[in-house]
Amino acid sequence: MLLLTFLAYISALLVGVLAAPPMRPELQLRAEDACGTYRSDDQVGTLWLNPACQNMEFFPVDATRVTNPKCQMCMLFTGKTCSGDVIYIGKADGQYQWWDEKKPRSYYCKDTFP
Repeated sequence: MLLLTFLAYISALLVGVLAAPPMRPELQLRAEDACGTYRSDDQVGTLWLNPACQNMEFFPVDATRVTNPKCQMCMLFTGKTCSGDVIYIGKADGQYQWWDEKKPRSYYCKDTFP
């Protein structure tokens, strides 16, 4: 009986250590929410939120679109990670800007365009 109690205690500790911390409310994004638009030639498209990228400063994820709810910026990356070359940056209010020359970025929150 003592052994079972000890094992239950150890498993409870492991679950507490391995469980992911709760997400902050401002980072709880919905994939169906649009975060901006982009223009290519005569085409106008929509950039969508990707909740998988919302903590991209902490770990790499497999995604091509990202939004930062702290400064309402959307970015579209060349690769399938959130830390590749940025080819698009725009504000959530519909403003947009394309970069002809791809610039590597290790961050994704800017208040002004470069």
